[in-house]
Amino acid sequence: MLINISEHLSVQRYQSQNHTQWICYEPLANSQHQKRRPWSRVTGLMSADEMQNWLDRHYPDTPQAVRSFKKLS
Repeated sequence: MLINISEHLSVQRYQSQNHTQWICYEPLANSQHQKRRPWSRVTGLMSADEMQNWLDRHYPDTPQAVRSFKKLS
């Protein structure tokens, strides 16, 4: 299940017995779907720390996304 952390970013949690990893998604560009927005994967599996660092580097203008992710992880 995708969890929205901003209008243009979502994450998905993958849990195993030993750890939790995350993948980040963005809306698919040029999509004509109105009812359900398709999402495109933009990262591979990352730890929570790696995801926070990735969000800080790639979305410095979206601090609310980083804060939302920190609350989840």
